[in-house]
Amino acid sequence: MTPFAYENCEYSEDALEVLKSSALMQQIPDKEFILKLLQAYKGCRKINEDNKDYYKYKQDHITRYLSHQTTNNIHKNYNSIYEVWAARLQEYDIKQLILTMPNTFNENPFTTPQKVIKETIELINQTY
Repeated sequence: MTPFAYENCEYSEDALEVLKSSALMQQIPDKEFILKLLQAYKGCRKINEDNKDYYKYKQDHITRYLSHQTTNNIHKNYNSIYEVWAARLQEYDIKQLILTMPNTFNENPFTTPQKVIKETIELINQTY
């Protein structure tokens, strides 16, 4: 999964809920497998929540930017994209968005969840 590749990713735990509510989970003798499976779902949930938070934060800044532009004159004909961005970067909300995005997440918030998911898939392939 590439983080933030698309905004409307649908995440579901339906299969986990079916497994939890059925008698099947109790019949699995390998409790380590069940733990890995639950950790994989937790990783998927975290990636999904971080993705939603990112897009909400981004949308909030863009909405504020568009609602009260002060230096970026939308009616002006800019000569280049550099002029457009030079004007945009004068806007507080755009500067805040750019400056705070690297600090929204730790260095790579997807490494651990992706590792757990991959290990769980490998365990499923080996066992079943």
